[in-house]
Amino acid sequence: MKNQQMPRYAHVIAESVERDRSLCSLRDHAPDIIYYLRFSEIEKDYEEKAAVIWQEIRNLYPVAHTEEYEVSWNEFDRTFLVILEIMAKEKAQGNIVIPHIFSGSHISAMAMHAASCLIGQSLEYFRAEKYFPIKSGVRPDTRVVLPPLPMVLPDHRSCVMLKFLLDYTKSHKDSPWQGRRADLAIDMRSQWTRYRNPSKLPKPDSFLTFTTNTLKYCVDKGYILREDIKAGRMKLTLTASGQLLAKAWEILSRYRLES
Repeated sequence: MKNQQMPRYAHVIAESVERDRSLCSLRDHAPDIIYYLRFSEIEKDYEEKAAVIWQEIRNLYPVAHTEEYEVSWNEFDRTFLVILEIMAKEKAQGNIVIPHIFSGSHISAMAMHAASCLIGQSLEYFRAEKYFPIKSGVRPDTRVVLPPLPMVLPDHRSCVMLKFLLDYTKSHKDSPWQGRRADLAIDMRSQWTRYRNPSKLPKPDSFLTFTTNTLKYCVDKGYILREDIKAGRMKLTLTASGQLLAKAWEILSRYRLES
């Protein structure tokens, strides 16, 4: 029996017809919990073959806790956010996450890689031996360890601004934020105090500059679209990149992994 103080092994497996490499990873790191990602749009034949493999895995590891989540075969954002939520939760608890990057679709593999890099998690990839034939009786090394790349979110104040605009759009029926720079500074001051010690914020007379510089950075990076309208007013809309970053930061901040 495993020591209860030891980290758990949490495997993340996407619905797949890939059997051998998943079993190899499970064998090397006996699972305490398995997260199974089902695709909302796949062909019946693929689904049936994957179901047989998933049942085999559950039979081999009946003690492991299992949880199932629905993801998309084709949509990166939706799949990435589900995987990031799972991995961030497990890492925050001090557990070891094993994403099966070789399972599922190319989109789910890229999502696992991106989530792993964002939280500093290395990956194990097993090459399929059928593509690397054994020569001279020597068994090739099929395991490849992929270290996490230094992927980071924008600075804290930029993420807070992106999250504010995301929440504003949701609460105003998809309408973008509109107003003057001074209005944005007032709105953002109340937002930043939710995430940072108020004593670390700039003085009131420089807060407008602080907000303006943050907005300029986000616009220059392509996270926010700014449209100037009459009477010194402007309309701010999050780009697809800005929305994804805001959602990712929300997940990481929930588990205190955002820095």
